[in-house]
Amino acid sequence: MTRNLYRLLFSHPSVEAITWWNLAGGTAFGDENKYRAGLVRRDMFPKPSYEALRKLIREEWHTRMEIDSGASMATTRL
Repeated sequence: MTRNLYRLLFSHPSVEAITWWNLAGGTAFGDENKYRAGLVRRDMFPKPSYEALRKLIREEWHTRMEIDSGASMATTRL
């Protein structure tokens, strides 16, 4: 579900940013804690949603390129 939602949001031209509140589950304010919707558990162990988002950012959406300006020692890897 997380992967599909992020793909949908990322593909829409009007979306400039996506915010995920409360990194760790159970650390939200007030009644939000009942959902435990953090990307990691309270002990910082990654939940499946964290892994799905990490794979999207680091593997699917990551661009690997090498730029050479022609000058000596000017190669940059991104």
